[in-house]
Amino acid sequence: MRSRRNQVAAFALALTMGLLVPMAISVQSQGQDADPADVVAAAQAARSGGDPEAAADFFTDNALWVRTVATGPCSRQSPCIGRSAILAQFQVEAAIHQCITIVDQTVNGNVVVSHYEVRSDTLRQRGIERTLTVSMALVDEGKIAAQYNLSDVSDPQTAANAAIGAGTQAPGTPIADPAVPCG
Repeated sequence: MRSRRNQVAAFALALTMGLLVPMAISVQSQGQDADPADVVAAAQAARSGGDPEAAADFFTDNALWVRTVATGPCSRQSPCIGRSAILAQFQVEAAIHQCITIVDQTVNGNVVVSHYEVRSDTLRQRGIERTLTVSMALVDEGKIAAQYNLSDVSDPQTAANAAIGAGTQAPGTPIADPAVPCG
C-alpha cells in the first residue's frame, strides 16, 4: 500500500510542478516499438555501468530530468533540460561510481514508475550503504522525454542520508568502497 501511495504522490508532484502537462501521456510509438520499461532499465544499466554517454542517449534532445535533491544541478529547483545537461550530471555520477539496481517497475502506457536502490562512493563516505528512490519516467518513441526522481524517506537509510545532506545529522562511519563498485 505504501508503494502505491509513493507512486501516486510522485506522479501528483510531477503534475503539480508542470513536468508532464506539456506532454501527451498516450503518445503512440512511431516506428519505435521499444517497451518503455526496457528503455528505462537500459538507461539505468548504462548509468550503473559507468557509461554516461550511452545513458544520455536514452533521453530525447529536450528531455527533462530531475534528481532527488532539492537544490543544485538537475534538482527540483533547477531541473536539467536537454540531453547535454543530463549527460553532464551522469558524468558526475560515473565519477562517484553510482550504481542503480531496479527493484520494481510498473508501466502504465508510456509512463514507467521504478523503485530502485542507489549506491555510490558519496553515500559510503557518509556511512550509508544505499538509498531508495522512486522514479517516474515518460517514454516517447523509445526515448525518455521526462524523468522525475524522489527519495523514499520512509526508508531509514534514505532518511538518514537526507538528514546528513541537510546538515541536521552527522555522517556515520564511512563504509569501505567495494573492489567492484557495481558488481
